[in-house]
Amino acid sequence: MLKILIALFGVLICLGGLTILILPEKFKNFMNRWTGQPRFLFAVIIRVVLGAILLSEAANLKFPLAMKIIGAISILAAVVLLLVGQERMDRFIDWWMKQSENVFRVASVLAIAFGAFFIYAAS
Repeated sequence: MLKILIALFGVLICLGGLTILILPEKFKNFMNRWTGQPRFLFAVIIRVVLGAILLSEAANLKFPLAMKIIGAISILAAVVLLLVGQERMDRFIDWWMKQSENVFRVASVLAIAFGAFFIYAAS
């Protein structure tokens, strides 16, 4: 069951990457409209959930060490976000949204590869 959830995370990451690649302005508009505490809480919760699932399921996945490392980094990122706070996260996202389309394209390709890695690791 958890392997399916990991693959689903991978699919969602790939879809996000494809959206950034194909429709970068729509992605930017979405991120600029979705602000404040809901975005912050989502960012923290998704990292904790993903990290916990990866850590608990790593032995059943391809590349268990990599999955443990990614899971630990994900939980650490959630803790860092909590320490940094919503305001700084919002400022970082505002800065990120002002980057060039080429930067977005590179990030989208990396996101697609990362999502595909999750899908493959869970297969």
